[in-house]
Amino acid sequence: MNLDADNFLNQYWKYYLTLEEEFIELEKIIPIDSVNENTFSLKYLELLFSICSEIDVVFKQLLLFKEYDGNPKDWDMPDYMKFIKENCNRFTQEKVIYNNRIETSPYFEWSENKNLTWWIKYNLGKHHRTDKKEGLENYKRVNQKTVLSSLSGLYQLELYLFAYITKENPIEENLRVPAPPSKIFELKNWEHNRSFIADFMILE
Repeated sequence: MNLDADNFLNQYWKYYLTLEEEFIELEKIIPIDSVNENTFSLKYLELLFSICSEIDVVFKQLLLFKEYDGNPKDWDMPDYMKFIKENCNRFTQEKVIYNNRIETSPYFEWSENKNLTWWIKYNLGKHHRTDKKEGLENYKRVNQKTVLSSLSGLYQLELYLFAYITKENPIEENLRVPAPPSKIFELKNWEHNRSFIADFMILE
């Protein structure tokens, strides 16, 4: 699949940063904190739909890039899990750090052959929005924790796709963090040779 670093930055990373900015704006109203993790908001619901839709798009691009068998139109989460478990075992163990204080492992459930909780909530909110369980509508189960987990999952996925792309080019093989970087996330123990002061990049 013909996808280079510049195309990735323009077609995928810029959109990720847009979603991240929306999340940051919401944080100004509802601070990220354990007391708020179950807070419901229609803005969270809207943002989750956008994030998970993009996760599907980026996973398809990753599988296309790695020449995975099948028709991209038919690929869904079981295919993505199968690909990950066959090709990158470390993926499910990765830890995404939010603002140097909160660690999430957005794909850990795949290591136990379970469906992702935040993806389940996305599907319930999208397809069975007003159905109730224990007296609570599905769309109200989309909360701050759900959105933080899904956004960290998109961030991790984007870094993996970028790493695959840059490894195809020996000149770029160590440039494993897109620029400008995320303002809120980093991947624990993710090796690269970039340092940032504000949005300015320095090669080490």
